[in-house]
Amino acid sequence: MVQEVLLCEKDCGTSVDLCALGCVMAELVAGSPLFEEENEYKQLTNIIRRLGIPNDMSAMPLGVSAPSPLRDTVPEEQLSQAGFDVLRGLLEFDRKDRLTAAATLQTS
Repeated sequence: MVQEVLLCEKDCGTSVDLCALGCVMAELVAGSPLFEEENEYKQLTNIIRRLGIPNDMSAMPLGVSAPSPLRDTVPEEQLSQAGFDVLRGLLEFDRKDRLTAAATLQTS
């Protein structure tokens, strides 16, 4: 599940599909799911730890450190910098900052 679904946001639109695409892309490259956990709370915590959260949400006491450790999960030997930029754009925590389908196609 992606963060919008876990946070019960309504009207997610296509951004939730693009984040799911990023999850599939990461799993194909890394060989295992990025965010698989036994319950929703642990899954959301894992997403936040791997991706970080936007500055406007950082006042929440979640114990998040920056920068995001996503690159440690998907090293350069497995995914080029250009590919990683697409992946990172698809997995942006805040859907307003996430790559659109058109931008993803232009980037790749």
